[in-house]
Amino acid sequence: MSKSYTEADYATIIAGDAPIPNFEPMTADQFCNAIAAGGHSMTPRWGWAKSEHGHKAWAQYFLANFSNMGSGPDGSGYVCIYGGAGPKVGRFSICKHQKQMGAGANPSRGWNPGHCSKCGLDMTIDSGD
Repeated sequence: MSKSYTEADYATIIAGDAPIPNFEPMTADQFCNAIAAGGHSMTPRWGWAKSEHGHKAWAQYFLANFSNMGSGPDGSGYVCIYGGAGPKVGRFSICKHQKQMGAGANPSRGWNPGHCSKCGLDMTIDSGD
């Protein structure tokens, strides 16, 4: 099984119709540092975030692609949620990936074939020589 995520997988989250999955709060400094370091390879999307009370707030999403060498969204990202008392920032993921190494893996040579054992995302990394 080899899965890839598309922006459609994020649609109900970005529309504020579904809670942000596996949300992990961060400090504003950590959030800014993450965006400064990797934001150039993320896909920005403006939308809404569904609160724990069911109402929607403005949100800026940054869809990540770190688990699959940048070959499209990996089901994770960062979000900054507007709040009158200050923003709420953090990271999230549709799936908390667990990589299962594939046949012929040779990490010392940079060849790391594999997939997520939970959702099937292709997590192959080839940084070899």
